[in-house]
Amino acid sequence: MNGINPMGTQLAPFLRSTRVFRNLTGGEQPFDPQKLAKIRATLEKEGITFVIGEEGERLARALGGEAMYIPELGRPGIIVLGNHPSRSAVIEELLHLGQHRRFNWGDVIPFGLPDATIL
Repeated sequence: MNGINPMGTQLAPFLRSTRVFRNLTGGEQPFDPQKLAKIRATLEKEGITFVIGEEGERLARALGGEAMYIPELGRPGIIVLGNHPSRSAVIEELLHLGQHRRFNWGDVIPFGLPDATIL
């Protein structure tokens, strides 16, 4: 990157919350399991469904991703995560959830970045 440190710029929050972070740091950071459990408990009270673990991993891979948020028209959607989701994967799916909520559980425009391997 020609000596430029992107983590010291205004892009830092964006880069930390996307799959781009993996390429800049050389690896993914796992999401803290205790924090994820708290987030899950809170969101399940709001009606969000989770598919986590081996089942989540199989579903995400079958649909072409590491993790995903599946919106449901008129109601909260489904967050799909594997056994040990990365920080960036969890944050990205929470962004999708936030978009869906912002549009009152209506139609959403797909949001996200292409896989970091093609960036």
